[in-house]
Amino acid sequence: MSDSPLLGVLPILPTASSLLAVVLASAIGLFATLASLRMSAVRTLLRGLWRQKPGIIVVSLLGVLVYQVAGRLGHRSSSTVQHGFTVGSWPVYRGTTARHGHADMIRGPVRGGIQWSAAADYDFFSSPAIVGEQIIAVGSKGDSARFFCWNAATGEQVWSLASPGYRATLSSPVIDQGFLFCGEGLHQTTDSRLVCWQLDGPKKPKLNWQFATQSHIECTPAVIDGRVYFGAGDDGIYCLELQNETASGFRVVWHVSGAQYADAETALAVHQGRVYVGLGFGGEALCVLDAVTGREIQRIKLPFPSFSPPAIHEGRLYLGMGRTDYTNYRNGSPGEVWCLDLKTLETVWKISTPSAVLAAIAVHQKQVHFSTVNGQLFVADSQGQITARWNAGAPVLTAPAVTDRMIYCVSCDGLLHGLNQRLERVWSVRLGAPGDYISSPVVFGGRVYVGTPNDGLVCVGESSINETGEDSTCCRSQANSSIPRALNVAWTLAGPAPEQPAEVTAPPTVTSKDLFVPMSSKTWAGLVCAAQFESDAARILWVLDADQQTIQVSPCVRGSQVICLCGKRGESGRLIGIDRESGQALWNHELIQIPNWLQVDSDSIFLQSNVRQLARLGPYGESLWQTEIGQLDHPVQVHGEMLVAAAADPSQLVALDRLTGQILWSVPLLESPVSAPVVLKKQVLIATSTSIELRSLLNGTLQESLKDWSGLVSMTVEGNHLIGTTSSNELLIGLVNSRKVPRRIPRVNSRIGLLSGIDALAYVSDAGQLMRISLDGNDAKECWFETAAKDRITISPVLLDEHVYVPVTGTGLICLKPGSSQ
Repeated sequence: MSDSPLLGVLPILPTASSLLAVVLASAIGLFATLASLRMSAVRTLLRGLWRQKPGIIVVSLLGVLVYQVAGRLGHRSSSTVQHGFTVGSWPVYRGTTARHGHADMIRGPVRGGIQWSAAADYDFFSSPAIVGEQIIAVGSKGDSARFFCWNAATGEQVWSLASPGYRATLSSPVIDQGFLFCGEGLHQTTDSRLVCWQLDGPKKPKLNWQFATQSHIECTPAVIDGRVYFGAGDDGIYCLELQNETASGFRVVWHVSGAQYADAETALAVHQGRVYVGLGFGGEALCVLDAVTGREIQRIKLPFPSFSPPAIHEGRLYLGMGRTDYTNYRNGSPGEVWCLDLKTLETVWKISTPSAVLAAIAVHQKQVHFSTVNGQLFVADSQGQITARWNAGAPVLTAPAVTDRMIYCVSCDGLLHGLNQRLERVWSVRLGAPGDYISSPVVFGGRVYVGTPNDGLVCVGESSINETGEDSTCCRSQANSSIPRALNVAWTLAGPAPEQPAEVTAPPTVTSKDLFVPMSSKTWAGLVCAAQFESDAARILWVLDADQQTIQVSPCVRGSQVICLCGKRGESGRLIGIDRESGQALWNHELIQIPNWLQVDSDSIFLQSNVRQLARLGPYGESLWQTEIGQLDHPVQVHGEMLVAAAADPSQLVALDRLTGQILWSVPLLESPVSAPVVLKKQVLIATSTSIELRSLLNGTLQESLKDWSGLVSMTVEGNHLIGTTSSNELLIGLVNSRKVPRRIPRVNSRIGLLSGIDALAYVSDAGQLMRISLDGNDAKECWFETAAKDRITISPVLLDEHVYVPVTGTGLICLKPGSSQ
């Protein structure tokens, strides 16, 4: 049977109860008909029925047969649905025995972006579960743990709870028939429990029962046909039958001793009446047990311990192994992946791996996906041939989540990577600081959900399609992209036409399908739209003539519209909405003064409408509100339904309600801000010429002032790195949570914006060279790209998916792609 997601079960035969109801209704109708007839008519009808008695007997026997078959199907339907996704069901680790972690038919995100995060003060070792429209996960703090439930779309907490004394755990929650099950304990725990909670919609669940064992339950239980199967470490393996009508709520069906099943810690697989158990140190075997009795059917000796949960898909079992665990994964031990035939338990193929396979293998369609602890991700076909591989550059302890188009992998440097089916990286997002990332990602509703060791549970992924079916972005450059070590020139865009060369007047806006470049010449000014990722030439799609109004602010893209400010900063101009496909102007509004910045989100446009007012506009430029807060030289920070703005004259930090524009709080600043505010969890970072101030997001009160960051003219945050440039043309690099003196790199052109990536950044030197430097300081700065002697870089470059777009005077826009050094 396939483990692909099931959206529902179509009943071909009626259930036993419905069939009985039909028979009774038919009988009653027949008697009612007879009662309404005259006696002569009744006699005639009965004689006719008697003549048809052979047919009636056959129909009756068919009815009995249907009744029996329907009853048997009704009894067996639960086990059929267990292996797929049903509403409110997540019965095994990662949702199905295929372990692919994809909970619906919606495609996964094709670009990154953190949507929400929660429970930041908890560590998440286990993987989340999807239930309806909700996410359930277990967070640990010290040696205690707690269950959390959030709305998947918004991140709003539905409930949180813990049973008394419930301890930190590696076990992941599973849900079936309205009950939540989870183990307790880490490896050193000796008296752990399996807990069962009764779910009650949005209300807090009720503790149904607890079952105590003599060891730890790091294993994620499997719930099949009203029974719960789980390993209890040194206490062996258990099977409990759910009996909610009894006082205890369960009965022990069977228990096999840990003496014969050493280190039974990993999640089990239960399939067609058999239980598959991988054994770790001291066991080093795959054991096959009878699901009804617990009798051992077969024991297959393995060359290594196995902590990888068995994966089952289309008649095959997949198992990873290696001589390592979560506390000793850097030992360099090799590993293997085995594929077994479920009927014969014979080995179909084996793959030797450079390091251990610790996480679950994910099977999707005919492809087998697995990671090794040294950071490599592999794809193999049904014959065991490697078809693709990718190196994350850091250890990987988690299973990949796999969808039709994308693969998602978490590495221990704190990054979530989105890869295509060829294992080419499409995007990367920083989840938090480096650490032991053990929680494997799951995909639901076009987003990725993953637990972190220090930064709570994180929801990642910007939808690739909005209601109009168009790509959607509201920034001019994609964050969390990688900066390649070497570049080649892909193409150059010199102007709107070969005979009309032009200069770039503002940083271009790039998306996954197109890019928008503000340009001007002596006789023309406007916007050029070109196709994205062309290999050897810039293919122009359309050109907008701005009527000699130079565009000095990067445009924004939202759905099918491009929003653009036409005019020089500080002078009169227009705000216009442009059809993304055709380049035709849809609407425009006159502005008294063009601001320094433009920003959009899902349903709004934000800008400074005059010298002192912040304005929120609707999708077509209609005014929604205006609030006077002072001169805004830098963009606002949109944080959920809150806006945070740093104003000058008067110098103040202001929080506003996004929908109404009402001021929530405002606090004075001793110096004027030199950058946009940055919201990090419950703090706001704001840079001035004398320091970086850390203020409360709740009310703006000053919590700390970083004096080593004086002289700043710009400040930004990339992952856990704090980055700034100074008036003395220095680049400063430090850590957000560290109070150490930042690294100082001299000879930086601080008037041109930095190019920040997930592992490195680029800047323009005072000599006009584009320089690359590692964020962690492991490599020295190096000349990355150099223009011709007569040309200069005067406008900030832009980064998207390892492609760099560099505006160069006298040349236009140069697209650089990853490659060998020039």
